Amino acid sequence: MIRRFSKGFLAYFRAFRVLAKRPSLFRHVLIPVLINVLIYTGLVYLSISRFSEIMGWFLSQPETWYGYVLYYALAAILVLSIVMAMVLTFTVVGNLIASPFCDMLSESVATVECGRATEKRAESFCTFVKRMLLTEFKKMFLLIGLGMGSLFLNMIPFLGLVSSLLMTLLIAFEYLDYNFSREGWLIRDRITFILRHFPEAFGFGLSVGLGMVVPILNFFVLPLAVMGGTLLFCEEVPHRSLSEK
Repeated sequence: MIRRFSKGFLAYFRAFRVLAKRPSLFRHVLIPVLINVLIYTGLVYLSISRFSEIMGWFLSQPETWYGYVLYYALAAILVLSIVMAMVLTFTVVGNLIASPFCDMLSESVATVECGRATEKRAESFCTFVKRMLLTEFKKMFLLIGLGMGSLFLNMIPFLGLVSSLLMTLLIAFEYLDYNFSREGWLIRDRITFILRHFPEAFGFGLSVGLGMVVPILNFFVLPLAVMGGTLLFCEEVPHRSLSEK
């Protein structure tokens, strides 16, 4: 069990080594990173420039000492709420916009690093982008729904652990799903994979989740998590190699 957990946990960090060994993958990593930087910078700018205005919606400038206490307590809560909203928006919107590039990155890792045969697409790039965005929209609503359920559980005493476990598995599902989609798996097959490989999925989701909270480095979480998920998937699901195609 511990060995399987470690295998999943280290899959994310193995992506660093693969990227250093295969510089050709940088062209697929660059665009998701730039998208994340632009989204994050925009969110930070909007949050800072509108902070006083948002505070005015809830509380006017205080005139008494207890008013100042309430004012700054509300400010602290508002800052925390903005940070949480930024993380959610950063993850959901970043994954949505970058999904076509992440899919190409995942396929490239499966081919050049894992020697895994991939089927050639008989579709134009525009059709491919539309298909990926539609898939990501569907997945986004599913993950938001499950995420809201997880947050609800977190407000109930003794169920916080269940909430954390669910969120960790959702993160793993998000970055393994590029492989599921490429294989044409149904939703029940994807859920079955997560359950059968629970230690690996939990370890992988935990390492990616930790990477999301590290400033600056979280810009690189998206492509590295996609790469790590692909490496883990290729190890757990035998498939014909390029030499067998």
